[in-house]
Amino acid sequence: MSAVTFSGLRGLIILLDEGYHFVIREASKVVAARFDESGISTRISILRSANYYEISDSEKSGDGYTADSYFTKDGETMFKLYYPFVDPTEVEREKRYSKEAMLLGIPTPLSGGMIKVGDKNGVLFERIQEKISYARALANEPEKCDELAKEFAILTKKLHSTKCNKEVFPNAKKVYIGYIKAFKDITEEESNKLIKFVEGIEDRDTEEDDVA
Repeated sequence: MSAVTFSGLRGLIILLDEGYHFVIREASKVVAARFDESGISTRISILRSANYYEISDSEKSGDGYTADSYFTKDGETMFKLYYPFVDPTEVEREKRYSKEAMLLGIPTPLSGGMIKVGDKNGVLFERIQEKISYARALANEPEKCDELAKEFAILTKKLHSTKCNKEVFPNAKKVYIGYIKAFKDITEEESNKLIKFVEGIEDRDTEEDDVA
């Protein structure tokens, strides 16, 4: 795709309003800019052409089920490289979640560009110096349990009382129903009961007064 017309953008908006979903892959800088300028990139995943990245001077900092994480030499940047089985759309989606959370005022590292190393796709992120998890902080200083619990509760309340952008974030009920259907260690009857319970939860956006 080398050019995008206004009529084409308007057509996409009409289809989005009708409930269709799209992913734009391998978008050039010009195409990505057109979607950004029009605001449609807040509603559609735009997979920009990734920049090939040199990691020889970076330090591996961790690994997980879907990705390895690295710190760059400058100390300001970290990046995640996802394993080849992870669809590029999922990589871009995590970047969008991080960006949207920051725009909503949720404390989160700034996200950078999409990168590619060999057959792996990745994303650059701001590195938060001396970051540790609450679990690690509690293990290091158990005497601060009450203080850490209060702080964690305040941050959790802020997170769950922030109205989310449904164009970006997925429907949590659909996500958990997918998990239940994929879980093989329960019976079909148990699975159906769990799905029925989740389906019965009221659909709503989170408002400031919703969380006590």
